[in-house]
Amino acid sequence: GPPLAPRAPMVAPSKRSLLRGLLRTFGLTVHSAGSSREVREAASSPALGAALRRVLARPTFYGAPLFAIAESLLCDVINNDPLSFQALHGAGVTEAFLAVLRAGPATVDDALDVAMA
Repeated sequence: GPPLAPRAPMVAPSKRSLLRGLLRTFGLTVHSAGSSREVREAASSPALGAALRRVLARPTFYGAPLFAIAESLLCDVINNDPLSFQALHGAGVTEAFLAVLRAGPATVDDALDVAMA
């Protein structure tokens, strides 16, 4: 049969672009921070925790590319400063990520979205 097209994210393209830019900017900050103290302070920001939790909890809504950026940022922050895990966990970020991993791809379309990101 014909190839299956990935499901389109439901969030508006302008909001997706803004969020992608903000997450990437924070990712660059993590890599250029002078010490882990700055990373920990930024990671404990309620706004960052809320944004990561939302994107990681709803990969189909935000789309695979944004999910991948959020996942990468989560790993980078924890790698650069393991003490930031506590703030991220407290914000529900780690649980949202683990719930997606436990659930696995819900459909063939979701699996294609992840593979094509």
